[in-house]
Amino acid sequence: MHQHQLRQGALFLLMGEALLAVMGGMIKYLSDTLSTEQIVFFRNAAGLVILAPLVLQQGRKLLHTQVWHWHLMRGLVGVSAMYCYFWALGHMPLTEAFLVKLSSPFFMPLIGLLWLGERAGRYSLLAVAVGFAGVACILRPDDSTFTFIALVALLGAFLAALAKVTIRRMSATESSQTIVFYFGLIAAIVSAPGRH
Repeated sequence: MHQHQLRQGALFLLMGEALLAVMGGMIKYLSDTLSTEQIVFFRNAAGLVILAPLVLQQGRKLLHTQVWHWHLMRGLVGVSAMYCYFWALGHMPLTEAFLVKLSSPFFMPLIGLLWLGERAGRYSLLAVAVGFAGVACILRPDDSTFTFIALVALLGAFLAALAKVTIRRMSATESSQTIVFYFGLIAAIVSAPGRH
């Protein structure tokens, strides 16, 4: 059963990354006609619409929380990461932007250590070092193509890592449905038209 759960989890992760790649392609395509602000808002609004049946089904149970501050932090950090990533997608080649986004997990051991006091094993640290070397090869810091755009993409990856560690911080008391709902709500409010 344990092996089955591991395989299932790995499959879900692969499916999630594949869907994010598809979303990245759609964002790249839409960037020619829509602003980053519009794309971010419609993405978050669509997420809220999808969550509506879950809210109606679970009602107050879903809305109940005692950690408003963590939800607010995760929402603000997450939507900031989204702005960085979506903007970079509109200004960088799709493959490079997506690969820089995948550097997000490499920041997590450092954030986890400084914030949660969780130490990563030596193999995890080795994987992080190799990952950052890969990102350096992609960004080519000694090349003229290493620009402000690449730094924005890297900032987005760092903020995404911070948002994920915030989820880890909340997971002891909050359900995944509650975490997703409050992120969608906060992100939609922050990115709403007329707030820029």
